[in-house]
Amino acid sequence: MRAGAWVDSPPEASAQAPPFVSYAEGTMPRSITPSNVAQMLDTAAIVDVRKEQARLKSGRTIPGALRLLPQDAGTRWREFEGQTVVLFCVHGHEVSQTACALFEEKGVDAHYLAGGFEAWQAAGLPTDTLGKDP
Repeated sequence: MRAGAWVDSPPEASAQAPPFVSYAEGTMPRSITPSNVAQMLDTAAIVDVRKEQARLKSGRTIPGALRLLPQDAGTRWREFEGQTVVLFCVHGHEVSQTACALFEEKGVDAHYLAGGFEAWQAAGLPTDTLGKDP
């Protein structure tokens, strides 16, 4: 089966189906572990792409993380040209992988945080209160 293909039915078949991401043949977004990201806090752009409701509910983020609304990833990727970027959402699934695929398609060195912010917290890695200056 080709990467990015629907397994059961196209998105039109279900109002709750996740958005379809068309990956280039044989490619998928690249994941990176929380422990590896922790070593990159000073060298990579860490980008919080969680949906606003989930972000506000947690009240926390990764230290120094930049904010990017998920729906803006396709238009704001140029801000990250020439940088290594790690994008994260709550669980490391559709939101961060979609943003990562969009960034990679434009030539940005992008990765998504495996397991998302939940995995970051479960690993006992540092967090900041939302609104704290980096």
